[in-house]
Parts: sequence; structure tokens; C-alpha cells
Amino acid sequence: MAIDSKYIKACLSAYFRFKRQTSCIATEVGQFNADFLAVGRGGFLEIEIKVSKADLNNDFKKPKHKIYETQKHHAWCPQQFYFAIPEELVDYAIAKCADKPYGILAIRKCNRTSNRSWMDRVRVVKRAKKLHNNPIQEKVKYIIYSRLASEMTNLRIALCD
Repeated sequence: MAIDSKYIKACLSAYFRFKRQTSCIATEVGQFNADFLAVGRGGFLEIEIKVSKADLNNDFKKPKHKIYETQKHHAWCPQQFYFAIPEELVDYAIAKCADKPYGILAIRKCNRTSNRSWMDRVRVVKRAKKLHNNPIQEKVKYIIYSRLASEMTNLRIALCD
């Protein structure tokens, strides 16, 4: 099994819900279409999933990074920002993020016979620094919760097909 974004989202979902006890997770959500968001007591963190060097390089060109550096009160500026990458990109990602407050999560590849649970396939390589301490805005919570409800509804429907 190759490590792709679908595999990484499954690992992140298990890790944040069951290991970190995060109250809400959602994918493809927000003004910047974040790959993954986790909402905790005080705010939310954003995770961008990158599966290649080119993919990681291209993310730094997105306008949201300028906003995260300069507009700490922007509604969609997360309290922390991470990249989730396959293990083989760790050294490259560390070098790319050396002067950034961003964190790095490495995802382990496991085969079908592995007894490693989904939540144990995530390794924190570099902890993200806080971008700000502002609480999450109510309108942002509503959008995230609505996205989560849509994801759950679509998965339930898919189970019936």
C-alpha cells in the first residue's frame, strides 16, 4: 500500500480522535480548503498533507502562509500549523521548515498484516509553535462542524450503496 492522502487522512483521524482525544476533526474545510483540521478546547490546528517534495514546495507558494505570518486575527489562521508527510520526506521537510513555526508529522507505512493501530502510525517530528492565542470564532466552528456532519452523512450513505 502506497502512502497517499487518503491513507494519511485515515491515520490523522485515528490519531487526533483516539490518541489526542480531539473533540472534532474535519477534512477539506475552511477558507483555504485545509486538508485536515482538529478542533480542541481553545482553538484549532491545521494540517496540510504532502506526499512529495514538489507537493511540499508548492504549498509554500500559497497566499495563506503570508496571512499566517502577518494576520494573526484572521478567522482562519490556526493556532498551530503542521505538515503531514510520509516518513521518507522527513529530512527534506525539516530543512524546508527550519525557519518556520510549522510542525511536522511523519506517517508510517504499514502493511495489512501489521498490528500497529492507525493512531500509532503518526509520529511528531517537530512540534508546531503557536501562531497566536486567539480563541476560535463561532462562525469558524459552525463551518467546521457543518463540514464534519457532511462527511459523516456521506460516509453513512456510502455504507448503504
